Amino acid sequence: SFCQMTCQCRDSGSLFDLSTFNVPTLELQLAPVSGQVTRIVLDTLPLANMHDEILQCNSVEFMSLQNCRLLKKLPLMMDNFPQLKFLYLDNCPLIVTLPNTLVECQGMLELKANHCSLEKIPDIFENMLKLQRLELSHNRLARLPPSASNLTSMTVLDLSHNQLEAVCKGVSMWSSLTDMKLHNNQLTRLPRGVGALSVYLNLKSLTLTSNPVEMPPKYIQNMGQTHVLQYLARLWRAQSSMGVDMISMGITDIRPEFLELKYLEQLYLGKNDIKEIPSDIKGLTNLRELNLADNKIEELPNELFALVNLNVLQLSNNRIKRLSARIAALVDLQWLSLENNPLQTLPLDISECKAIDLLQVSPFGLQTDIREVMKDGPQALFAYLANFKTYKRTKKADLSWKPNFLWSKLVVFPAQLFTTCTNLVDLNLNDNSLEILPNGISKLSSLTTISAARNKLRQVSFELLNLSKLKNLDLSENKPLKEPPASLVDTKSSLAHCLSFLSSLKASVNDGIFELDHLPMGHFE
Repeated sequence: SFCQMTCQCRDSGSLFDLSTFNVPTLELQLAPVSGQVTRIVLDTLPLANMHDEILQCNSVEFMSLQNCRLLKKLPLMMDNFPQLKFLYLDNCPLIVTLPNTLVECQGMLELKANHCSLEKIPDIFENMLKLQRLELSHNRLARLPPSASNLTSMTVLDLSHNQLEAVCKGVSMWSSLTDMKLHNNQLTRLPRGVGALSVYLNLKSLTLTSNPVEMPPKYIQNMGQTHVLQYLARLWRAQSSMGVDMISMGITDIRPEFLELKYLEQLYLGKNDIKEIPSDIKGLTNLRELNLADNKIEELPNELFALVNLNVLQLSNNRIKRLSARIAALVDLQWLSLENNPLQTLPLDISECKAIDLLQVSPFGLQTDIREVMKDGPQALFAYLANFKTYKRTKKADLSWKPNFLWSKLVVFPAQLFTTCTNLVDLNLNDNSLEILPNGISKLSSLTTISAARNKLRQVSFELLNLSKLKNLDLSENKPLKEPPASLVDTKSSLAHCLSFLSSLKASVNDGIFELDHLPMGHFE
């Protein structure tokens, strides 16, 4: 009967089909016709091995061995089928791998091995550039081999119901893919390339359910698959753009998948719900632009200031109360945005950031002197603050205005003195436009000399009385001065007269009695 079938094969010249016969064992003798057979169908037969006679059919283009439940493996010499285009192995539960020699089947169009026991696929896809359909569902695969990225003609991929912990690198190379099934696996990280295939290329159908996915995070997953794919696509673009743009993506933290991209130069995370900057951000040493505006950040970690290549740092519309002196390390910073944060002051060390040409800080809440000097630009502010670093060391503050100063004449008392120079001995404020020596001046308890000549002083604080070490006071040429009168402080004994006047005036406020007996009456109108 086999001889008769062989003759039938010779007559048809193409088909060798035993799938409809109930044959317990096969002894094939096809040598005389092997060169003419292009299709072999052995479905449902109790084959344990493929016989040598079949291997001689080197013109085979179509081979189906579906439901051969005793078949343990394909022959090692699959390179005998260089014309093979279709290979169907569904429901062969004893097959655990495929032979390496399949790599020679360069014309393969479809490969199906669903419901087998495949544990590993060897690197067979290097030359299968024409493969259009790959179905490997319901197996035990942990990942695809690296050469799978070469399957640029593939339109359908089914890897569902496996044990995949990863797919493979280069998923975005599957530019023709329209249908992809990855559900029911062990994927903790979805491939970034999947987002690219969906958002930028041709992927229309995608199933990802029943995976223990950690990346993207759950809160992104809960926003729906479209949002997940956008998230993945933006991560994928980082490879070519050197930046990650996650503005308005509903992110609540700076994700590990951002921080592992050590090559990043731009990281845009504005308009999200981020509350904290992780210390691991220090690893992004190539970062040049960091946008964290419109979040809920309260503190800036020291590690942020290790990003010494930063040119742009946007932190507006957060809840930041304090800017660290470590900002001085960012010597290449050109744009610093701190608008709409509850900052009250800026650190003196910001004066080291001389490259800044755009400084955005909301004036509301800031110390008045800083607010005024900022009107003259960032370089004026930095020059102004730099002086205080010197004053802190020398205990002498010379703020007498000179034409070469970058900032305009002071109109308010320099509040920086109260926070940075409390040990000050000598204070020179001559030639400004101050109107008041304010309450709080007694905090400078070490002062021995105050010079505030040629200003626009209208009054001085009672707290001068508390400066027990004060020996020299020059308030001359302040014509608007009323308390004490200008005529009083323009005398050689102005310190004594001034303090006596203030003492009496303070007493009158407290007791309703103003004693003038000890003052020269010529000083009063």
